[in-house]
Amino acid sequence: MGLLLAIGASASAHAQSPAQFPPTPAFASPFLPANHWAVQAVRRLNALGLTDRRFGWLEGSLSRREVGAALQSAVRTAQRTRPEFAALTLGYWQRFLDEFPVTADALVRRTIPTTQAEGWFTLGYARETGHLLPVRSRDNSRDNVDPPTPLGTRSDAGLDLGLGIPLGRYAVANFAPQRTEGRWGLGDSYLMGSWKKVGVWLGQRSFAYGPGNGGGIVFDGTTPFLGGGVSLMEPIRLPWIFRYIGPINFETFLSRIDSSASVKHPWVVASHGSFSPFPRLLLGFTQAFMFSGSGLPPFNWPNFKEMFHSHGATVTGGREFENGIASGEVRFRAPTPVVPTTFYLEWGAEDNHKAWVLFPATVAGVQVPAVPGVPALSLGFEHAFFHRPCTDCNYYATWYRHYVFKDGWTVNRTLIGHPLGGEGEAWRLYGSWDDPARRWRLNAATFLRDRGQFNLFSPTHQGRSTGGELNATYRAAADLDVVLDGALEVGHADWTESSVFGGFRWLF
Repeated sequence: MGLLLAIGASASAHAQSPAQFPPTPAFASPFLPANHWAVQAVRRLNALGLTDRRFGWLEGSLSRREVGAALQSAVRTAQRTRPEFAALTLGYWQRFLDEFPVTADALVRRTIPTTQAEGWFTLGYARETGHLLPVRSRDNSRDNVDPPTPLGTRSDAGLDLGLGIPLGRYAVANFAPQRTEGRWGLGDSYLMGSWKKVGVWLGQRSFAYGPGNGGGIVFDGTTPFLGGGVSLMEPIRLPWIFRYIGPINFETFLSRIDSSASVKHPWVVASHGSFSPFPRLLLGFTQAFMFSGSGLPPFNWPNFKEMFHSHGATVTGGREFENGIASGEVRFRAPTPVVPTTFYLEWGAEDNHKAWVLFPATVAGVQVPAVPGVPALSLGFEHAFFHRPCTDCNYYATWYRHYVFKDGWTVNRTLIGHPLGGEGEAWRLYGSWDDPARRWRLNAATFLRDRGQFNLFSPTHQGRSTGGELNATYRAAADLDVVLDGALEVGHADWTESSVFGGFRWLF
């Protein structure tokens, strides 16, 4: 309660100085998963224009510190200019305080966090049916492939730990062992050093980029990468006339994966960045390469440098040794007077510069972050389209499939891009109901998919399918959630894929 009063007092103190919020205390803080409620909440408040401009659009990887500071700014803004959202923002801050008391205390009191760990522990039961491993090319063609591999029915205990441990002001450890699909893994576990607005990490992390609710074109946050990277922990502003570029966000990482079919130990390098020249506009990009590995040209500076210009062909004797996927994105908050509305578009290309125009992938949508009269409710609609490849070209622009890396755009046979899986299209209607004053919060979606011949899950899941997703969380106590996750997809060709998880999440 003391921290809540401190936020309220701060809001009053700054009521006469718009946007003059105090700078965020600088200390290392672990990243939050893209599907965490606090990430979704702060992005929703940003879409309502309630967060401080210095946080930009709050996209990319977000730390607990940045999310908490953005929630603070939203509380102040709502109390000063948007009283209809004051209860909503203060409720989100209270929930953040319950879940991350060490981070919240450091933000309010402007101190260095103690070494006390904070996080969550989830335990429950999971069951999956009808899931597939994607196709695998046998040779340098799109047609001679091993079909998708059924995984059968799997049921097991599900476990997930998200433990952040401050190591002084400039370092933090994140430990996230998990058990999913009957296997143990480390999840997002890493060490990170942070100084001012720059963080450097080593370990294992997953990434989700793009504006779409149904998944990003390049990365969808499903698979952790072992390696290291550099991230801006908060957007920066350049000096002089370059300040008109607005808040700039950027991160990059380098990883080495186990294999892609016969190619052992290829590398993955990726970058994501964005800038916001106007508060209502965001422009961004994502680029990633899978490259080198056994039997391919080596990872050295000439090959690496040329990969960004000519696929490395000019320095490897015309021999291709990479698979690159890139996307650009635009987000716009429309100045609609009654219904707050955000439009978004992600436009991607697979393995060839001409594919931007000839064989693109697009994810386009519109979101209402708060329905008028029902501020707890948000709704959205989006359409995803992955172009059919050139059937007269041997090795050209086949989404998520490649003739060198024969497992395609996957890691350990798990798709790392959009869940549609390549050629085809999908329509998605989604919404959430989240009122911090209530114990329940819900996220739901329904979708229609139509997979084409060259999809990673064809021919087994080729054609039309319908389905839905539901995430329900009930806060039974300040430190205990009851969680239910479910997904169902039914193919018109008489197939079904489903998953369900039920359990408890303890906060500490």
